[in-house]
Amino acid sequence: MESAIPEHLRRTRTRHTRISSSHRPLGRGVVPRFDDAQTHVCTAYLGIQHRHGAWPQAADEAWRWLLDSLRADGGAFTIDSAVFVDRTGHGHRLLACYSAGEVFDRWWRRTGHRWTADAHSTPQVGRFAEIFRPTMDRLEAIAEGVVWHGLTRLAGRVSGPVQEQGYWGAMRDRLALSQTDAMAPEGEFKCGVEGSLIRVRPPSNLCLMRTGQDWSQGGAQERQSYLAHIEPTMKASMDLLDASGLNLGCLCNRYAWVLGEEGHTRSETFGMSVWRSLEHLERWAEVHYSHLASYLGAVRHAQQFGDDAAFSRYHEVIVPAADQVTLEYRNCHEETGLLPAALAGSRPPAE
Repeated sequence: MESAIPEHLRRTRTRHTRISSSHRPLGRGVVPRFDDAQTHVCTAYLGIQHRHGAWPQAADEAWRWLLDSLRADGGAFTIDSAVFVDRTGHGHRLLACYSAGEVFDRWWRRTGHRWTADAHSTPQVGRFAEIFRPTMDRLEAIAEGVVWHGLTRLAGRVSGPVQEQGYWGAMRDRLALSQTDAMAPEGEFKCGVEGSLIRVRPPSNLCLMRTGQDWSQGGAQERQSYLAHIEPTMKASMDLLDASGLNLGCLCNRYAWVLGEEGHTRSETFGMSVWRSLEHLERWAEVHYSHLASYLGAVRHAQQFGDDAAFSRYHEVIVPAADQVTLEYRNCHEETGLLPAALAGSRPPAE
């Protein structure tokens, strides 16, 4: 078994780990292996929202501009396209973009910033950019299955099965920074308003998680089993976080269906959430019935299909410093993304 933390990021540990000396993981989870020279990556969620009803023409035009702009950069991004509906009933299209180093930042400075600029603003359409640029010690990802996604696909190569899996606390133990830092929240949300644009500066050590599942490669029986036993519990868990996540420390949650090249939904979904801290995410994962139900469903699925399982699952976690995050919302309703948490923190208390 390998360690999830690459050798060049290992430090003399000053904080405890939750793995026991006798732990022997049963899972087959592997982690992405980036080049040692890689200093950081970029994960960006670029979204467009519209009010109730059919997509307006302005949304289609803006979406085509965004896709064409990214493609014009020479295919330097790993991109997933997805759709979701938020709790207010607004429809969304979402791009999850991954790039190494300064690739995304160069595109953003040259062209991408127009996504939230006035030049693209129309009353019927909201746009947002949530950009995270963590250093390599502030991210972790683990994947199991036959298809790679997200950070694992960006890295292009993976480890063998890792030791830090199959126990509560493994997620933190896979983060290199956890060797010496508690990664506790620092600071408060701050907002800057410029007309219909809201720029949000978050505290340090928010926790971004993307967790996904892909059942596109399985046979008919496995796909039917997934849709009957796992997807309903997954959706219920995501719906709960969307409706009342603030009480649990979840500041934002989306449950999205991934789109294929032809624009139809694939047999693939992901949840994307932002938490007040890694500790809040850990607490929910370990004890909340909604997460335990979906977790046990995945375990039973693996037991049922064994080595023949073609179900792929993954998750990735980023705990960024404040200066590693850009959050911009143009013409978006106040329940979008991190706006509820940011606006609540910036308003004066009621008298």
